[in-house]
Amino acid sequence: MVNWLLNENEPEDFTPLENVIKASLPSDYKSFFHKYIGFYEEYEVYYPLDGYRYQVQNFYDTQEIIEVFEEVNSELEKHQRQQAIFVPFGENSALDRYQFYYDKVKGKEPVVVFTDRIDAFNFLHDDGSLNQDFVTILAPTFTQFVQRFKVETE
Repeated sequence: MVNWLLNENEPEDFTPLENVIKASLPSDYKSFFHKYIGFYEEYEVYYPLDGYRYQVQNFYDTQEIIEVFEEVNSELEKHQRQQAIFVPFGENSALDRYQFYYDKVKGKEPVVVFTDRIDAFNFLHDDGSLNQDFVTILAPTFTQFVQRFKVETE
């Protein structure tokens, strides 16, 4: 079981971040970080999917999200930025990223994806669809993402 660290400070205002990304963060993400600030583990935390363990190192604070968001999305081609945005919110020990993927064409709620730390222009095909050679869909919501976390105890 993951040991979540309670947020004992005033809840964070996500408005400046949402102004930068020009999108609303998922409400379950904001609710989670009003209550928690992350996790404490002496063992590895991971997300299991299809027999693979996606190790989770940490979550970004809002300033880190802005910095990495600008880096990732600046690598997308102009036509790709019109089709989608990626909002990074965490990473593993290899600095690969956990991100929200917003499909701007379909206008659906963002989903949680995992991306290697590579050039972001590889994340999308020319038609705007996800390139699943470089992007793995992990969960339809942030809540479902964190609820599946496991802890390696050995």
